[in-house]
Amino acid sequence: MKKEYKISPKFKNVVEQSICAIPNGYNPDTDGYVYLITDLDRELKNKKLPKGKKLRCYYLGYHEGTLGFTNGEYFCSMTSKDGKKVLANKLSRLKYSVLHVGNGKEMKNLEHKMLKDVDAINNELYWNKSNGNPAYVEIDNKLILGLQQEVDIAIDKWVKDNSYVDPNFPVVKLSVDEVSNNWIRHQFRTEEFDKTTKSVKNTVVEKNGDTSTIRPVVGVELPDEVLFNPESQSYVDAGSILLTSGNHRTDGIVAADAVEMYGVVAPQKYFEGWTEVMLDDFSSYFNPIDTEPRVETTQEDAVQQLLRRNKIQGIPIDSENNREYLQNLKFGKDVIQTIISKAKTEQHTASTREVWIGWGSTGWSRTYSKVVESVSNIPRTIGIRMSSSKFDLERISDAIKKSETFDEKGNLVKSIDEIIVLVSHSHMDAKDYWDTTDFEKKSNMVDWSYKEKGYEVTFWEMPTTRGNIGITSENFFDNTRGKNWLREHKLKLI
Repeated sequence: MKKEYKISPKFKNVVEQSICAIPNGYNPDTDGYVYLITDLDRELKNKKLPKGKKLRCYYLGYHEGTLGFTNGEYFCSMTSKDGKKVLANKLSRLKYSVLHVGNGKEMKNLEHKMLKDVDAINNELYWNKSNGNPAYVEIDNKLILGLQQEVDIAIDKWVKDNSYVDPNFPVVKLSVDEVSNNWIRHQFRTEEFDKTTKSVKNTVVEKNGDTSTIRPVVGVELPDEVLFNPESQSYVDAGSILLTSGNHRTDGIVAADAVEMYGVVAPQKYFEGWTEVMLDDFSSYFNPIDTEPRVETTQEDAVQQLLRRNKIQGIPIDSENNREYLQNLKFGKDVIQTIISKAKTEQHTASTREVWIGWGSTGWSRTYSKVVESVSNIPRTIGIRMSSSKFDLERISDAIKKSETFDEKGNLVKSIDEIIVLVSHSHMDAKDYWDTTDFEKKSNMVDWSYKEKGYEVTFWEMPTTRGNIGITSENFFDNTRGKNWLREHKLKLI
């Protein structure tokens, strides 16, 4: 149940309030809110006044930190003399509205957007002396996706009819040597896909070097100061061509010893004012998750792109701007949340120089099973491995049923008294949810289901992080953190 919040009685001239839903996990270190103050008397008078003669009656603001309106610590940041007089007047009748709550940077951006929408600085109804400033520059996902779709449509039409010439993005014949040697490779992939390269090579070889059946690649004519070269510590020259879609196809064509290939070179004018991250987004939109034969953007690709968006553009990982980007890549709602959670976890562990343990991954899964086996070696006890994000009560029931037998007289014979569930967390959000909400729910659930039957169900959380140097799945329990965990649970590995 969500807690109900009210305006502090210290603000005596607030006669009406409207507070949006505030999550239980509100964090004053990172979260904030957008609020609106209304002078109800002036708002009423304005209905009878003509345009140009109206009274200022609104102040829109944002605050990052504690929910100051509840304890009297913070009301607003108004600087208008007229507005301050209204606030100080005990006879004023004010309405205080909390409109939105969320990440502090997002709230500052939202305040800026809302002020711009009404042009508050020039609006006779507002006390605001500016339209605010954004905490970060949001990426225009619609603009980038729209441009990518224009290019893709032009290519689709050419694929159906090689005589088609698009007025903005024509498919042209290119020198393989020019593309492979002079175009800049800049792809944010986290892994290589040899299968695609080999498939393209085989197709071109079978066609005796004809590349017209291979989907055209896409190059971007770069403006000045967009793409930074870390090796030369300088920006790539304006007019250079960036291979933004078709790296694997190009490699396959080169491997087939073809001389010519087909592609689109998107003109420089479309990319003025872009950033390197925007180019990455543009590239990724050519590979949504249902692409064929192109290689789709993987979840790990998406995680890394969110981290780049945060590092370079300052966009919060868990932002609506990022969610819109992931939706454009055709990821589903649950997968989007997983990607965001993994990116937040990676960001956190990078700052602490630690690595989140993936107990379901190669190597670690075997160690996990070894722990479960060791727990099951305790007399009259059975161990079960379970992810907190995929909790299944049936698995506990099944384990109990398998342990139960009946004697010759039909009496129940129990071989275990305790079930120890070894809970792993796939990412930081899963751990946080378990700590704040899920553990209590699951404890009550298993107590109700099994305690009266004589079974004790206990939860042991698996370690979540490890050092990033020298610690592996094989030696984790030989090192301090692993040893401490074993000591805490009085467990000896078999």
